[in-house]
Amino acid sequence: MIERAPVASLGSRGTWLATWNYGLAHFGKSLFWDTSEILLAFFLTEVCAVPGEQMGFVLAAGLLCSAMIDVGVGALLRVRLSSLRYLVRVQFLGAGLSAASILLLFSAAWAPISIRFPYAIFASVMLRVAYALYDIPQSMLLTLGTSDSDGRTRLSSLRYVFSGAAGLVVALALPWLVGAGAQIGRESRFLAYGAVMAIIALATAWPLAITFPHDSRIGSAPALKPALQARLRFAPSCDLAMLIAVMFLLAASVSAFSKLQPYLAAYVLRSPHLGGAIIAAAAVGTVLSQPLWSSWALRRSRPAMLCLTIVAMILSCLGFAMVVEWQRWLSLPFAVFFGAAAGGMGMVLWAAFGDAASLSARGAEGLAYGVFTASSKVGLAMAILALGRFLAVVDYRGRDHLDLLAAMTGPPIIGGLICLVLTVVWGRWAYRSPDPVSAPL
Repeated sequence: MIERAPVASLGSRGTWLATWNYGLAHFGKSLFWDTSEILLAFFLTEVCAVPGEQMGFVLAAGLLCSAMIDVGVGALLRVRLSSLRYLVRVQFLGAGLSAASILLLFSAAWAPISIRFPYAIFASVMLRVAYALYDIPQSMLLTLGTSDSDGRTRLSSLRYVFSGAAGLVVALALPWLVGAGAQIGRESRFLAYGAVMAIIALATAWPLAITFPHDSRIGSAPALKPALQARLRFAPSCDLAMLIAVMFLLAASVSAFSKLQPYLAAYVLRSPHLGGAIIAAAAVGTVLSQPLWSSWALRRSRPAMLCLTIVAMILSCLGFAMVVEWQRWLSLPFAVFFGAAAGGMGMVLWAAFGDAASLSARGAEGLAYGVFTASSKVGLAMAILALGRFLAVVDYRGRDHLDLLAAMTGPPIIGGLICLVLTVVWGRWAYRSPDPVSAPL
């Protein structure tokens, strides 16, 4: 069993430099995630001329391979894990491989049309394999690099601040990538964008890679503060499984909102600049709301916070769907609302999983995080296959363009309602507290 030395306490006072380095590294990683969520489908169908169903297969194949790799990497890190130095160097290796892979993928537009489909599959799989090495070690630090639940809450909130900043970068790039000059020069613009991503990934992953000395040991069970122990009393038999199920459902449903944003900008709004503004508004909502969510999460139970953020997400989707065609610029406040809700939802979900893994997956944190991230990627793979089929059978460039709006907002509302029911059940049965004031729901 690995022993823990009191050297790593990310998210706590006195470790601001290490925590900041973690946030920067998460920013670089989030650029890859946000780009894959928002731009890759559009790139394949509109720049590479890959049919909708083939696009769905390309992205789903990469996601499913990534899910398997996540579990494998998590299991491997469980065996090899010995120090924070080892963990952060693995994430730097993943950053370098991800940088090379994104350039490979964004070169697909120059591949001969006869081999473009298999080339895209190969590049997509390579990117997802590399990303697993980038993602899992950073995610594991949420449990293994923190010392208590408050630290995990702050670190999880910081992750979403930098994730929102990455979303802003994608939003600023979208008008340049999607608009201006129809399809002329799009291939070169996407490749140049990939080169910038690669540089940022390496520049932000390196400070984290050198943050910890070679003898910085990590442990397998960071403790919860005694004051929070009663309020955050987990039932090991269901916490991990429940959170994994919620992650799967939210990934499968909420991703429709982001993946269809470029199509909405190009074929419904007919304005790449407004489309970019919507993405930017969501990113701003994610960033600006984090202090509020973090403050509330320190005083309320995880299920209560998750219910609150899911309800907010559902309401934001309903509002967005109602105003985007009636008064397009009114969609921006609802995009801010959606970004705030989605950011809070993700922050709470990751913090809750960090708590659960610290208590229910002792000695197997890597495997637990591997399964957790794999569940999101399986959900995303199912969503992208459905999206590919939708784009193949619907004339979204012509008379059926308004169907894009229903496909963008409908799945998050339905998935959110299902997750709301699951979270209420979780709050009633998985948590136990003798103190009525601290009762979760």
